Amino acid sequence: MMWITTIITMLIIFVSILLYDQKKSRHGPSTSQPNSSTHKHYQTNNKENFTFMTCPRCKKYSYVNKNNLIKICNHCGWNLTEPYINTTFKLLKPSNNADDPITNLKINEQLYIIDEIIEDSEKSFNGIAVYNRNGNIVGWLPEQIVEELRPKITLSKRILAKVKSIYSGSGEIEILVTNDLMKMWG
Repeated sequence: MMWITTIITMLIIFVSILLYDQKKSRHGPSTSQPNSSTHKHYQTNNKENFTFMTCPRCKKYSYVNKNNLIKICNHCGWNLTEPYINTTFKLLKPSNNADDPITNLKINEQLYIIDEIIEDSEKSFNGIAVYNRNGNIVGWLPEQIVEELRPKITLSKRILAKVKSIYSGSGEIEILVTNDLMKMWG
């Protein structure tokens, strides 16, 4: 009985060695010791394909491949091809009616921003409107913020907004607009 287990063990070891050698011979010579001329050529191509980019989120330099469509920050993981938005401001023109959607807002409540043209009977207003979860307009972004945010919003994958604080005396609302999930809920 002892001889049978020894023979089976030896066969398993022998077959494993054969399979390893076949696999090694199929893939060519070992790449652990590359030819020095090909190694130098590979390094030159690599350096030419890489560049430094400053991350708008963490303000650090990242060494990224120019040929990649998506360039990721080595430090914080931000997509370097997407602009970084993280701004807080007070809304324009919130109304003070008793049945106004503003009275039902709570701190940290999610808001939605939409770039649109709003036409009143009095005037036309081209801006970014802020809506609550029921679809009611809460207010508009200030003009200087709209000019800064509009190009960034069009290049961003997602835009998030939430109520940061409510000033009950003046009826003003401060909101946070960001495309960074960690800043939104952190």
